[in-house]
Amino acid sequence: MRHFIPKRNNLYKLPHNVYMQMLYLLRDYPRIKKTLKTIDKDADILRLADTSICETIDEMKSEYKKRSTTYGELEPYKAFFDYGYYSYMFARKTSEYGASKSAWNLYRSKFAYRLAEKLGIL
Repeated sequence: MRHFIPKRNNLYKLPHNVYMQMLYLLRDYPRIKKTLKTIDKDADILRLADTSICETIDEMKSEYKKRSTTYGELEPYKAFFDYGYYSYMFARKTSEYGASKSAWNLYRSKFAYRLAEKLGIL
């Protein structure tokens, strides 16, 4: 799957290499969770990644909880990877179409930007 980073009208534009680092970190998030349970020491980097991802997920969840345009409670991690889920969560009641791919790409860019800020990369 190609990852398109919107360049116009994107407040959260990231360099491609930083975006890809955040993408790979998010893909490894389930493995990081399992690894933290088995490792007691020397896991400072994994703990930092875990807490940063959790904080970003909580921020996004609380931000989108305030909106009246979502159906139910949004799961930000699932919405980052699954366009169908994201589209369903932001579907309009008057239309049979969901959110556009460009809106999803902006959401992914915002999520990755906030995670990079938490990790101190930006």
